[in-house]
Amino acid sequence: MKKALCLLLIVAIWLGVYKPLYAQQYGVELSAFTNDIHRSYFYYNGFDKVDLIRDQNGICHYQIGNYDVYREAKRIENKAKKNGFGNTHIMQSNPVTLTTNAKATERPSRPENRLFLKTFNRRKESVSITKEDRQDLEEIVQLMKDDPSLKLRFIRPLASTDAYQAGHLKTISNFLLAKGIAPYRMRITNTHHDFLTATNQVAASSSTPNLENNRILITLINLKEEILLNPTTPSSINELTTSNEELSHFIKAVPYIKWT
Repeated sequence: MKKALCLLLIVAIWLGVYKPLYAQQYGVELSAFTNDIHRSYFYYNGFDKVDLIRDQNGICHYQIGNYDVYREAKRIENKAKKNGFGNTHIMQSNPVTLTTNAKATERPSRPENRLFLKTFNRRKESVSITKEDRQDLEEIVQLMKDDPSLKLRFIRPLASTDAYQAGHLKTISNFLLAKGIAPYRMRITNTHHDFLTATNQVAASSSTPNLENNRILITLINLKEEILLNPTTPSSINELTTSNEELSHFIKAVPYIKWT
């Protein structure tokens, strides 16, 4: 028995010395919103320490924890779902190489994102819609018809340097209206609350019709105004800890083994 244990220990140490290990980092995103919300929303649902990360589109991501082992993140995810956070999901960073001196390379700032977001890049002034854009819009229409409680948001960050191109916005909004999506279920963020009024205001204020990087970002929100998860993108996270994770923890425990 001791020989087998010694052999296993030698193999583990050899792998730790001569092979780089890869540490995976996990986080739990409780919810994401198009606007900032008060932290008491999470406090009254059992989470008093929540981090707010606002991305380049102005979307507010509320996250908790930073875990080296998937099982720990899964436990928090299960707790969040029991407490009413239906859109909770685990995020996964890129693997971090651990060298022989146990120093990790720098982690990426933005973990994996699974939110329902559709981007429509500016096209020529036209009433037509490309095949790719039509597929995305048809998916949005179908989701909203399947669930009448869902609402649509055109994301327009406050600090954005992009101005909506009037014709592009009108074309997309008219497509949705023609497919039966009522105006009260749509809104452009950081503009007038009435959708038709907002589109007219955006059109009147559009002074850069030839802006090359113009794009329109659309998302769906539920009754709590949480951004929906993408229903067509399965999670890429393996629900079992990897062998490298297990090996990493085993090697860390080696100095604490007392031999008799």
